Amino acid sequence: MFSLFRAQKEVERSIYFKSKAKTEEKQTQEVKITVGVVILKDGRLSSKIGATLPLTVLPSITRKELLTKAFEKHSRFNNNLVNGTSSEYEYQLLYSTMNQVINLPGIGELFSLQRYKDEIEKAYS
Repeated sequence: MFSLFRAQKEVERSIYFKSKAKTEEKQTQEVKITVGVVILKDGRLSSKIGATLPLTVLPSITRKELLTKAFEKHSRFNNNLVNGTSSEYEYQLLYSTMNQVINLPGIGELFSLQRYKDEIEKAYS
């Protein structure tokens, strides 16, 4: 009798705990982010209206890989962005605050999408 009760309670309690398998599975799932284009206009950076595209990537992506994928995606959809030589344009990855992405803000760790998402969630929780 007691063993049935205990088994039922273990099943009920297991609902509230995350397993490592679920966490690892979540990290290997691709996420969708939005990447836009910013242009230098009158000495100031401004967002180019209508030039944001969704990009599906793994959360473990690094800054350089993200920049490469974003450039490839935008070059497929916006031919006028890549007209001319590559030395004529400078491509950088920027936060929405227009600061260059090198390290995670306030931490100093190298940028990774998953760590950035975790830090943003901490700030707003």
